[in-house]
Amino acid sequence: MENYRPCDVLLAYECTNYSLSEIESFLELIPNSISQGKILNFISERKSNPLFQNLNLVWFSFDWNSDHFPSIPTFYISTQHYKYDNDDLLHQVSLELVNNMAESHVTQAQSVLDALKSCRLNHIGFTYAREAIKTKFVLSVHVNEINSLLDTLNWQGDYTKLSAILHIAKSLSEDIQISLSFDTVLSKKIEIELPWVANAQQNYLKSEFIQQVAEVCDTPDGYQNLTEITSWLHHTNLDCAFYTKFSLFEDSSVNFKAYLHCAPIQINRFVS
Repeated sequence: MENYRPCDVLLAYECTNYSLSEIESFLELIPNSISQGKILNFISERKSNPLFQNLNLVWFSFDWNSDHFPSIPTFYISTQHYKYDNDDLLHQVSLELVNNMAESHVTQAQSVLDALKSCRLNHIGFTYAREAIKTKFVLSVHVNEINSLLDTLNWQGDYTKLSAILHIAKSLSEDIQISLSFDTVLSKKIEIELPWVANAQQNYLKSEFIQQVAEVCDTPDGYQNLTEITSWLHHTNLDCAFYTKFSLFEDSSVNFKAYLHCAPIQINRFVS
């Protein structure tokens, strides 16, 4: 891909004592900040608070471009565990996390949780590298239920652009992940994650699909290099896969990113 393309680097850690100590060591290298303290506090709570003992996966997402290299990334905490199939427990854990990491966002977090119904909260993110802290809820949802959810939340984003994105998403899968961002109010931004691809048979990055992406993103020639991503699957010595994501922003612009995944051992993705 061209050098000027934005690049997100994601680093995931299972919540073993060793990994949590590694995260602490990393954070101690970063100059003191509110966000550093919040993440360190979470690690301490994860070790001692029984409510957090089933939070078994965290990751950092560094969102970089040609002039933006934040040292404090978005910090994600996964709530995917069979014990959180209990909605009351899931809501309790989620609100406690938001209260600890972004206290002023709790009221809006409660509003989102109350609206979820059949949706499933998979991960919670806290974005520290922007002008203001944002909380992000990553949800699994049936594509036909997204508009109803957003109507309940009085979402003020661009439904026309969203409809075009969901048309593409529905052609691949009826169950997808979306991300809603908020602080004290719900953001107009929404992210739509498309299915993982782990082998050539699952690949949907073909010419017709890429043309649809380019049209939605108003970039006629901007995504032709997506075909190169399938070569990532050829690294058979690693557990390699990729997924893709639309981001619909507050100004109604849209971009599309591919995320390349690898691990030294095979893992299960998005399962309890």
